[in-house]
Amino acid sequence: MMFDPNLLPKELRPRPVITLVTAILLIVVIALGAGTYLMYNGKSDANNKNDKLKAQQATLEAQTTAVLQNPEIARLQGLITQTQAQVNAQVPVKQDYESFVASWVNWDKVLAQLQSVAESTNVTLESVANLESVSKKTGNTVDLKGTAHTNKAVFDYVLALQARQQYFSSVGFPTVQSQVSDTGTTVSFTLSVEVKSGGASQ
Repeated sequence: MMFDPNLLPKELRPRPVITLVTAILLIVVIALGAGTYLMYNGKSDANNKNDKLKAQQATLEAQTTAVLQNPEIARLQGLITQTQAQVNAQVPVKQDYESFVASWVNWDKVLAQLQSVAESTNVTLESVANLESVSKKTGNTVDLKGTAHTNKAVFDYVLALQARQQYFSSVGFPTVQSQVSDTGTTVSFTLSVEVKSGGASQ
């Protein structure tokens, strides 16, 4: 049998101020109260930020409306629209000009080149297809007829034309016919030459 040092009866003994169960309940209540407080504060801060953003958005919209209603801004917008319309109207004109340049040929200089090369290679040009017939052809091809005293002179003429690439994009192979007479040999030839367009022969 164990000895009880407290000689007072159980009814008269002092009871603990807070029991274990009570302490646990107090802790739970305090924790719930703190969580509720923090959640309320967070929601309140979020609402405040949302209200500030709405106020800023309303201010910006009001400022934008005021700017757009400014007569000077309206005048500038009108000028911008008018300028853009003028630019759009000039686009077809520019395209037409570029198309013209791409297909244009300086025939005076082309004919001068054909004659200059003929003289330097001892070839005599007898005819060049006229511009009316050239315009009916596909591309800028001209047909040449001429004479020389040797086959070599004819082929020298062809090679010299091929070297003038800024004027001629293609030089065909000549058709040659030789005739012998008392005055010597005459070589007749025909030749097709394609002239460059696009202002390259300016």
